[in-house]
Parts: sequence; structure tokens; C-alpha cells
Amino acid sequence: MKLFEPFTYNFEAFERELNDYKALLANHTVLKEREDILPFFNSVGEPHTHSYCFIEFEDADQNSVFVSKGKKYKSEFSPRLEHGFSQIVDWFYKLENLQNTLDMNERFGSYQIHYEGLLIIGRDQFVTDAEMKRLKWRINNTVINSKHIYCYTYDQLHHFFDKRLNYLRF
Repeated sequence: MKLFEPFTYNFEAFERELNDYKALLANHTVLKEREDILPFFNSVGEPHTHSYCFIEFEDADQNSVFVSKGKKYKSEFSPRLEHGFSQIVDWFYKLENLQNTLDMNERFGSYQIHYEGLLIIGRDQFVTDAEMKRLKWRINNTVINSKHIYCYTYDQLHHFFDKRLNYLRF
């Protein structure tokens, strides 16, 4: 597991980075995880409440979320989505095994933490309304060891941050 770095909130930097992220989405239909996405994001956590969100980023191309297989009536969840989801499940397994250990206390400042997972994958333009409904159903109805794993497209993530930024302006 990676070590966590302290984070200080900077409104102006957040706004600037959100605008850069918006420009990235506007100028690139397909996004690559390492080249395009990872420079924008870090792990998210609140050490005072021992609450964390573990984030997995996957690519954003036409087959990132769903793939069509042969002559099947409905598309299937993509191998990329399943890989990202499984990565978060593996982190949850490791975190569960770290509970009440010295290693957990050294990394997080507590023997137990609260956490959830977030998978960021795909673009809205590559997911039909019916597929988005299936994805939302899966996310709302899948819980691992009483922990949620949320899933957003890169466009939904931008919308989420943009709304938060607008709230902070007031």
C-alpha cells in the first residue's frame, strides 16, 4: 500500500485544476489512465476521522464500461470494468486483514478505519441510457463487507466536482 501525503485545500488551485480537467475532457474523446488521468488525482482521506476513499482509475474509451459480444442482445460489463472493480475488492480484503494491527496504526493513525471505494472509468458518450441504468443498479446493489464501491464516468466525476466548486463559491 502507498503511504498517504498530507493535503491542504486550496480553492484557487482546485478551480484551476478543475478547469484543466474540463479542457482535457473537451479535447480528448478517449482517455488513457497513466498519461491523461493520474496527473490530476491523489488518494482521498480524512485522517482526523480515519475515513478514506480508495480510488481506482481505468481508461476511458468506447469499450471501457460495456462491450458487445457477438450477436448477444445486450452488451456485457467490460473486462476493464471488472478488473477495476476487482482491484478495489482486493484493497478491501487487504484493509480488512490490516484491521487492529500495528501496520494499520502506523499507516492510518488508527487500528481501524472507515473506507469506501470509487472506480472511475469510461465516458458518458460511450454508455447508452439503458447501460447507465444497469451500471447504476449494479453499483447501488453491490456491497463488499458492508463497504460500498461507487462507479463514475470521467464526465460524471467532472460534474460532481463542478457542483461542489459552485457550492463553495457562495
